[in-house]
Amino acid sequence: MALFNIESSRRTSSARQGEKGFALLVTIVLVAFLVLILVGLATFTRVETQVAANSQQLSLARQNALMCMNIAVGHLQQYAGPDKDIATARSEIISVTAPKQAYLTGVWDSTGSAITWLVSGNENSTNPTAVKPSDAILDTSGSGLTEPAAVDESYVFLVGKNSVDVTTALGQRIRLPKQPIMAPAGSVPGFSGAPTIGNFAYWVGDEGIKSSASLVDELATAGAINYDNAGDNWTTDAVKKERLNQLSPPRQRLDNIFPTLDPDLTANVVDLPKVLNRNQLAFLTGAPTPAQIKRSFHDLTPLSRGVLVDSSTGKLRRDLSGDTGTAGPVTSYQIQRPNALSGANNLVAEYFPVEPSGVAGTWPTFGIGPVVSEAGVKFYFEVTSGGNLVLNYWLDAEFWNPYAARLKTNATHELQFSVSFPDKVDFIITDNSSGGSTQSFSIPANTTLTAKLDTTLIWEPGAVRHFFGGASMKLKAASEAEATAISVSATITRADLIDIQTEVTNLEFKLELVGGTIPLQTQTLGTKFTIENSVSNIAGTPRFGYGFELNRDLLVWSEGNQGQSRDPRLPVMVGTFEETTASQWSLTPSANAGVGFGIGDLNDGARVVLFDLPRQEITALGQLRHLIGAKSYELGSSWGGGVNNNFDTTFVSTVPRNYAWNSDGSEPRPNRYLEVYRPAGVASAVIADLRNPVDSARFQLIKGAFNINSTSVDAWKAVLGSKLAGWDHLGVAAGGVLLDNAFFRAEHGAQQRDWLSGIIPPVPVSADLGTLADIDLLGATGRQLTDAEVNSLAAEIVRLIKTRGKPFLSLAAFINSGFIQQAIDNINVNRVIANASLRHSAAALTQSDIISAISPFMAARSDTFLVRAYGDVQNPATGKVEGRAWCEATVQRLPDLVSRPAASVTDVVSPPVADRQFGRRFTIISFRWLTPDDL
Repeated sequence: MALFNIESSRRTSSARQGEKGFALLVTIVLVAFLVLILVGLATFTRVETQVAANSQQLSLARQNALMCMNIAVGHLQQYAGPDKDIATARSEIISVTAPKQAYLTGVWDSTGSAITWLVSGNENSTNPTAVKPSDAILDTSGSGLTEPAAVDESYVFLVGKNSVDVTTALGQRIRLPKQPIMAPAGSVPGFSGAPTIGNFAYWVGDEGIKSSASLVDELATAGAINYDNAGDNWTTDAVKKERLNQLSPPRQRLDNIFPTLDPDLTANVVDLPKVLNRNQLAFLTGAPTPAQIKRSFHDLTPLSRGVLVDSSTGKLRRDLSGDTGTAGPVTSYQIQRPNALSGANNLVAEYFPVEPSGVAGTWPTFGIGPVVSEAGVKFYFEVTSGGNLVLNYWLDAEFWNPYAARLKTNATHELQFSVSFPDKVDFIITDNSSGGSTQSFSIPANTTLTAKLDTTLIWEPGAVRHFFGGASMKLKAASEAEATAISVSATITRADLIDIQTEVTNLEFKLELVGGTIPLQTQTLGTKFTIENSVSNIAGTPRFGYGFELNRDLLVWSEGNQGQSRDPRLPVMVGTFEETTASQWSLTPSANAGVGFGIGDLNDGARVVLFDLPRQEITALGQLRHLIGAKSYELGSSWGGGVNNNFDTTFVSTVPRNYAWNSDGSEPRPNRYLEVYRPAGVASAVIADLRNPVDSARFQLIKGAFNINSTSVDAWKAVLGSKLAGWDHLGVAAGGVLLDNAFFRAEHGAQQRDWLSGIIPPVPVSADLGTLADIDLLGATGRQLTDAEVNSLAAEIVRLIKTRGKPFLSLAAFINSGFIQQAIDNINVNRVIANASLRHSAAALTQSDIISAISPFMAARSDTFLVRAYGDVQNPATGKVEGRAWCEATVQRLPDLVSRPAASVTDVVSPPVADRQFGRRFTIISFRWLTPDDL
């Protein structure tokens, strides 16, 4: 019994000890878990605190970056906001040899020097050029092109290896010194001075000197354009759409930068306008590679927009579309479409003649109709059977159609050619058969001689038609009030003429419609005088006359840079340069009858076309170069002088006058480089605002604006290139032909010539053309370049711009410099033209051809900029940077004034001096935060 109890007690004690050990283990585990929880909580608290601190530092850094962005926009507003005498360009413009920082944006004024460089460090107006393009930015050796040996925290990259291609040139990156953000003295505990608590840096990139990527041919997919009352209807006719595209290229040539990308593919036509930054180009069909996108950073922008402003006067431009005022080329719109259309696809146009405007300062200064190429009046005496002396006259004239369109008279009118003598012509008749008696006679002053012509006449493009006819007239004795019959011996043998002017400067030749209401071109011509005294028999042979003949050197009529150049259509053609100096007007009618208008040594049957006539409302100001007198092609040429001011003061909106067009501009119009803008304080832009020629520029922006001060070769390549996918020539090629890099002299009438003398050459080429036949040159309506020629031309234009060392302040100054023509000549684009007198025929590329093509979107300044800003937070105690932030914004200049956004039209067109300090308002139109991987 006792043994049992003892054993039982032992077992109970052992169990109790086991339970105590398990409890201890549990206690230890629980304590460890509690410690782990405490450590975890402490760790999480520390991480959360650190995250909060980091977020706070990032937030502060972003605030500093936003502050930096505001400073950058303010810097831009201060210097690039004003309208007058302001130009922007990239810093590489200052020298043919690129500076160390070639991609800084400068602002120039009339002083000819950059007044600031738009980067941080220059925001203080006391020293706006402290940071210069000559500053070394990547190393200490001064080259600016090699990687720094060590990281320098006093500098920061704003454009780095993830934005540009560093395998070719490190100098494409933007690395700037940081600008300190300092706290007020005594505001930070422990610091008596003003410690640095952060840093900032910004760079403003000029987007206007780049090619715009998002432009597309809206007519490739859209069918909503229908302006039949303003010209052709482009809704469904593919041929007409292509002809509209030949007036001015519908887009810049993106595929000249990215060869694999076809912007005309349906998918890309839809997606390209949605592109907001370059990286999105990678999602297009046939997309460029990331490396290609990087290489295009300084050459390509999604979309550059421009304000329709005249930088030389500070006013908005005047809209010429439908302008009924007397200040602009009103009458050009009287002929905005043919009087009659005929032929396949309406590619053949016929015009009735149009009279000159008669309004000073308007275009054209001449009538639309044939012009005199040769004209003369010959006189001879005849003795009637009754012994009366009669003066017979013979009129000879050739009228030339210099247009790429058919000219046709109305069948209900009778055409009459006449010659008027404002001054009398005196002469003496010596009758040898009656002992040498003499009689004095004269052709009375204000005598008009006429010859009736055919009632219906047609001139094909470039054609010359010959007319002649004669009659008798009475002579006036010196003592008589009226001309009467003169009695002489029937055997009179000789006539001695005296006091006849050897040169008549105001003899007037006219071609007019008798009984009609539309007078034709009237030209007053300088003449040559011919006299013959050696023939003994007075009767039957012309004795004297007056003649006129155009100079046969084409350069006289097409190369206005020559001092003696004129336009052959002018009403007054007086001076020796209008005459052929090698010969006089022949007295023999057969010597002048039926010959063509030969140029130089060419075949007399060659048809010469110099000018164009519109098939519909013009889409670009440059197309008016065919309608200005004095010198041919003044508008757009280096010899244009003051005429070229029109590029700065006017524009062509093509807002339809006779169609219920949507006021929001949602449907395309013939000039597709403009978009509707709603000014501040205006609920919506209504069609009446857009149709007001004075106010129209306030409601529109240039879409794809290109700054002609661009120093980007790739951008110029895209701007100079063009592409017509289905160019049709009178239906000869089914579906049309591919036509790249074509510049048209006759933008409207290119199709109204035979195929062989159309574009030279009619298909794309990849090699030298060789020497072209002169007959082909005269029949041409334009010129096509190879891709290599476009590349060379772009490079040479950029070289010339850099040689000048500063930007042009106006479009007129750029055009008058003749840089584009000089580039054409320097690379010998027209080498295929051996005949020097044909260097300005339509087959030759000239500056005015290029200006006409790019005039819808060219500008002398930029209004779109890319701003990259950086901000950081710096520990004032340790000097360590504890937070960094980068951001990027696209900043757009608008027509609104800074001081009074909703200003009246008068103030907008001509801002008061008080409004010119900061000019027109810049606003941020897109914004994004960047990471180091985006730089």
